[in-house]
Amino acid sequence: MNLTVDQIASTDRIEIREAREQELTGEFIVPSSGTINFPWIGEVQVAGRTCSQVEAEITERLADGFLLNPSITCQIIEMNSRRIDVIGEVNAPGTYSYESGMTILRAIARAQGFTEDAQPNGSSVLRQQNGSEQRINIPLEDIIAGSEPNFPLVPGDTVVVPRYVFIP
Repeated sequence: MNLTVDQIASTDRIEIREAREQELTGEFIVPSSGTINFPWIGEVQVAGRTCSQVEAEITERLADGFLLNPSITCQIIEMNSRRIDVIGEVNAPGTYSYESGMTILRAIARAQGFTEDAQPNGSSVLRQQNGSEQRINIPLEDIIAGSEPNFPLVPGDTVVVPRYVFIP
């Protein structure tokens, strides 16, 4: 399944709230079937849909004999289906859940920042585009200084922070 950034997918953690009925508020980890069992109305297909679409369906179904003027909100708490990797000279290299609007600085912060051996301006992002891997060089020191805009990431990106190598 080819998902857009705002679509819910299997393994994502979502929160659905109804403004007045606490019983209709909960967090759900989306199973592989893509459906959740929502109180009062039963199964709701969430995978492959946006939160707005899920809100509309639940609102409509609750309004049909269960609740007067339901006020439903849906939010993706963790995009576990979409990940980014941060490798190299960071304090906690690893795989992290992608968050909507995630930038390279946010990813490095999630990886607990640079090690003392890091060479920030040698950093790059590896990205799959049109079936091949592209390396995008990122001027991190300029981004940190504010002279370049922060670089937006997409699910599947790998942030690479190289080691500073001194050559006499």
